[in-house]
Amino acid sequence: MKNKAADAVEILDAIGHENEKEGIRWTKYFMNQYAKKEWEKDQIKKEKLKKANKNKKDYVLLLAKMLQQELYILDTPKDYTLDVKITPKGIIMGIKSPYKNRWVYKAFKPSGVPKYDYAYIQNAVAETDAFMINDNRRSQTDSGIFLP
Repeated sequence: MKNKAADAVEILDAIGHENEKEGIRWTKYFMNQYAKKEWEKDQIKKEKLKKANKNKKDYVLLLAKMLQQELYILDTPKDYTLDVKITPKGIIMGIKSPYKNRWVYKAFKPSGVPKYDYAYIQNAVAETDAFMINDNRRSQTDSGIFLP
């Protein structure tokens, strides 16, 4: 734990360097490191999907688990409910809005091509996040107060 804290302080010192050019250089460096780690994570997930693609049930189950994991990482506002279900035709994702007190569903049938199915999952998560943000804004008055 101490190593992580020391690393974080070192990174913040480098990014917030007094010399603006040095700060920019370090910011680019750390952003590239982050992007590389994210790319590696994506490659591992796609490789898992390729291996599971031999059996359709395993493949769809793995896709649903990945979708659930990605949704779990989101900062879900209070009182929202997210659900992922597997059907014989594909995967259904549901969002329950506390403001409208109703479910909104999104469904897809896996193509069997890991590259496209994983891209769909990422897109669905981004759309879910945008939906929750917009739904929260609808309940906000002009003065910035959120109404139940």
